[in-house]
Amino acid sequence: MKLLKYPEDRIILNNISKIDYSNALITNCPKEILKKTCDEVLKYGFAVVAAFPTYIEYVIKRLRDSQAHSQIAVGFPCGNHFMEVKLKEAEIALNLGVKEVDMVMNIYRFINKDYNYAKQHFMILIF
Repeated sequence: MKLLKYPEDRIILNNISKIDYSNALITNCPKEILKKTCDEVLKYGFAVVAAFPTYIEYVIKRLRDSQAHSQIAVGFPCGNHFMEVKLKEAEIALNLGVKEVDMVMNIYRFINKDYNYAKQHFMILIF
């Protein structure tokens, strides 16, 4: 990598390899940005391409045979989906080959202090 010329640059590379790259995590993401995001992940060594369900099959195929992997965004942006919908979406993605699921809790319920609702959903995910 041209930008990294010095021994200290290994620290940068080590940190980059732990970053989830979410450049394509936009609702109107054109295929060009999705492709560019995957290319940048492969070029610079990011850990993950985060993408919405619609794009995830492309990401899985594009990252096949690389160190990077796919991450699906479930329930974005506010987590207001029914838990059953979130779980089904995660299940489908995992069956497609997604390596990581990033699921948003129901922010509305949490902000309004419905902590039991949040706790129940966390328990469903854990067990």
